[in-house]
Amino acid sequence: MSLRGDAIRQAGANKAGRPYRIRNAKASPFFSFCLRRAE
Repeated sequence: MSLRGDAIRQAGANKAGRPYRIRNAKASPFFSFCLRRAE
């Protein structure tokens, strides 16, 4: 989970250029779930 969370975090941050939480959490509940687990 931590590795997957880091990958999502980096991809989101690089793609959006903004905090990954804001975009990914709104984009998909799955991302939100992963981010919560990662933290």
